[in-house]
Amino acid sequence: MNNIETQNENKNIIEKIIKFSIPSFASFFINILSAIMVTRYFAPSDYGLINTFIATSTFLMSIICLGLDSGFIRYFFDLPTGIDKKELFSISILIPIFTLLSFSIIAFLFFSHNLSILIFGFESKYLLFLLVINILSSTFIRFLSILFRMDGNTFSYSIIIIGAQLALKGALIFAALTHPNIIFSLNSIVLSTIVVIIFFFSLNYKNLFPKEINFFNNFKNLSDFFKYSLYSWPVPTLLYFNALATLLIIRYKIGGDAVGLFSSVSVFVGLIGVLQTGFSTFWSGFMYENFEKKQDQIKKINNIVLFITVLLLIGFVFFRDIIYYLIGKNYHETKSYFAILLVYPIMLILTETTSYGISIAKKSRLMLFITFITILFNIMLTWILIPKFGILGVAIASSMSGLFFFSLQTYYGQKYYSSVQSIRKIIFTVLSIFTIAYVNLVLTHSIFLLSIFCILFLFLTLYINKNVVIFLLKAINLKLRLLNAK
Repeated sequence: MNNIETQNENKNIIEKIIKFSIPSFASFFINILSAIMVTRYFAPSDYGLINTFIATSTFLMSIICLGLDSGFIRYFFDLPTGIDKKELFSISILIPIFTLLSFSIIAFLFFSHNLSILIFGFESKYLLFLLVINILSSTFIRFLSILFRMDGNTFSYSIIIIGAQLALKGALIFAALTHPNIIFSLNSIVLSTIVVIIFFFSLNYKNLFPKEINFFNNFKNLSDFFKYSLYSWPVPTLLYFNALATLLIIRYKIGGDAVGLFSSVSVFVGLIGVLQTGFSTFWSGFMYENFEKKQDQIKKINNIVLFITVLLLIGFVFFRDIIYYLIGKNYHETKSYFAILLVYPIMLILTETTSYGISIAKKSRLMLFITFITILFNIMLTWILIPKFGILGVAIASSMSGLFFFSLQTYYGQKYYSSVQSIRKIIFTVLSIFTIAYVNLVLTHSIFLLSIFCILFLFLTLYINKNVVIFLLKAINLKLRLLNAK
């Protein structure tokens, strides 16, 4: 009986991950369509500037959130005394909005020229205005998506995420087909995102905010919530800063065209993001709710994730030339090192299953330290390697910083909470990912040898993970039998 219950529970976990991955898969296909159009109609320099705008918006959004998004996730199932979920949501979203408005006024009055030159390479108060509006929209989307995912509302979560992606990428496709110009493209992105948010709020406003705001009476009970949020604040901010700083360094060292070439790999990173977003969306709530009573299941999920990430990278490299037909020829020079650029996001997926001990133990300062030195390591290595290797140097620095981040997160994560069955499998997985990525670079001009390597490595991976393969086959078989029974 216990075995049947465990199988059903494992099946339910996989089903929930798939459900939360639906918007990510939809976003991936939207990204593919966008890449097909955008890389054919936009010059690399223009595409690079658009991606810099988006990266800047995401980075500044993480700053004005003040870590309250992380605090909202952490305390959703552990509400402060006297505060309900609607009140916690209201507190979490209103403070960033007021922060954004206050800093925007100061920026426009005193720093608009310098900020514009730094971000865009030329002065434009209008683009700064668009940036502020986009940050505001991103903030709404961020907190709404957290609310729905933590509440298990897969339908509303899917609607808001897919709607946001359609607004962003759909606007780019529209601009590419009608008027492939930077100003027109950014206008389209911002306007379409605003329309999505207004439409969504008009339908859901009463379900989001409390009828009466009484949390000021219990404000002292929020001290732990604010402390956790502020300690967590720098971590995502530094990660987003890392992405933006990399683009700015590339533009400064090599030029705007190189930023576009580097950004074009985002279509491949997008598929990694499908797994990472879908998995982490479910996993954060599952871990905080079940880390005490379902440790064995958590370890099994770790094994599954290790196996899938290696398969994913093998598939990318094996079908590399077919995938590259999707994007414009001006962007094909990234083919030799695109797999190296995928190492970092893959390391982030692995970190999801190995590092939650740090959060469970509420060691926010440790997380901050690890993130800070990782970003510093990446920026320094990028700065050193770019003059000699160009964008390849950026890729190498990214992969090394991904390994550095994963290693530290895993070491301390396992110190506070064991979520890994086998350290040997961890080592094998990491070595496999780096081997596949760098063999793609070495054998880039020999499709035959590269294909043989991928096939041999696939069989080796299946053999090493034969227990996981058997488990997944049984889970699929059970699901098919249940569907047939219905």
